Amino acid sequence: GTEEGDSDATYQKMLIQLAQCEFAIGKTQTVFEMNELETENYEKTYREIEQSISHAYQEIAACKTELQQAKRIRRNRQEYDALAKVI
Repeated sequence: GTEEGDSDATYQKMLIQLAQCEFAIGKTQTVFEMNELETENYEKTYREIEQSISHAYQEIAACKTELQQAKRIRRNRQEYDALAKVI
């Protein structure tokens, strides 16, 4: 009868709602996993940038040392040239 038809229609509606919920959960899960991957990528990029900055500081320090040595050598040459002119 109609009760059986009504309960069948109700059952079908419930199945549709369940399928929609499962789809929404699956979509949310996919977004969550994508966000996790993006977070990992950002962290990797952050570490690479930190390493680059650290390397740049080391290069700057080495260049400063080189510059000081070059200035010392230049000053010594100038003093030597001045003494050579006196002699």
